[in-house]
Amino acid sequence: MALTGTTILVVFNVSDDLLFIHRAPRATDFYLYYLAAQIAHVLGTAQAYNPMVFLPALMASSGRSVPYLNPPLVAWLVTPLTALPFETALTVWRIALAGSALLTWRLAAPGKGLLRWAHLSAAASIYILYLAFRLGQVTLIVVAALAVCWWLIRHNRPLLAGVALAAITLKPQFAFLVPLTLLAAGYWRVFAGFVLAAVPLTAVSLMAMGSEGIHDFLTSSNLAHDMVGVHQVTVLNAVGWTPLVVGLAAAAALIALVTAYRARRQGPELPIAAQELEERAGEAMSAEALGYVSGGAGAERTMRANLDAFARWKIVPRMLRDVSVRSLATSVLGIHMPAPIMLAPVGVQSIVHREGELAAARAAAALELPFIASTAAS
Repeated sequence: MALTGTTILVVFNVSDDLLFIHRAPRATDFYLYYLAAQIAHVLGTAQAYNPMVFLPALMASSGRSVPYLNPPLVAWLVTPLTALPFETALTVWRIALAGSALLTWRLAAPGKGLLRWAHLSAAASIYILYLAFRLGQVTLIVVAALAVCWWLIRHNRPLLAGVALAAITLKPQFAFLVPLTLLAAGYWRVFAGFVLAAVPLTAVSLMAMGSEGIHDFLTSSNLAHDMVGVHQVTVLNAVGWTPLVVGLAAAAALIALVTAYRARRQGPELPIAAQELEERAGEAMSAEALGYVSGGAGAERTMRANLDAFARWKIVPRMLRDVSVRSLATSVLGIHMPAPIMLAPVGVQSIVHREGELAAARAAAALELPFIASTAAS
């Protein structure tokens, strides 16, 4: 039933999209980017924000009257496409947006097989999400950048993750809390990478706009608000009282930051099976590294025997006991340990992590658990 429903919605969205593009291709947001890129290329970036320049050009070519309010980076991104006729450029842009959406799905969708395809179908069935594609909004590229950032974090590439996150400068209002939330959660290397990439991009954009461009941007912003008025889909227009809206926005930001801070350095909220942890590790490792770590010598009989022997150990339940204070601490050979866990000697760990055994040793030290070095250490 759910699959049938999403299929019907996807068919409706695709049909609506094709009809819209056929009837009014210049009613897309992409045409605003395209026209701004043309003006910036001929007259300079600042003039794209001059309502006395942009609005007449837009009215003459499309019959619309909407000021340009996107960062200069968007116009620069589209500039190569201005060498093409608009209809061709729009097709190329839509292919790029579709690719961005598929990349996001490929990196972030959970599950396997049909479940992953179900997530893709469900996303395409949501009209407000498909609308971003229909209008050619740069938002889909920003979402793909967020997915790449998340993927790089999982693969222990924090600086590159931060650089990918800098793509939010294409539409800052869409995800400006993400870098701050990551910093609050303890991902300072990701935040550093973001700053290293985003600050120069922002500085170059502001210099290209100049004081005149910034002034015209503010003028165009006020003009756009007066044009759209109550038709804007915003909390302000729904509530109608600015102090309350500001308070709600501040509260939402505070909740996000406090939640991220409280979660820093914490493990999973729910118990996770060792097999699931192994599967997640496999997703983050190359095939060679996974084969080395999870495999055994020969026919792997000894490895299977060890697993079977470990499985015979059971946890004895203790009923009706006071569990208000719990501890996994124990001692081995007179050495206190916060948990009955030791990191076994595994050689050539550089195949798993670029810092090799040093990374595992630091993790063990942080948890105060014994680390046993292999004679075949990197």
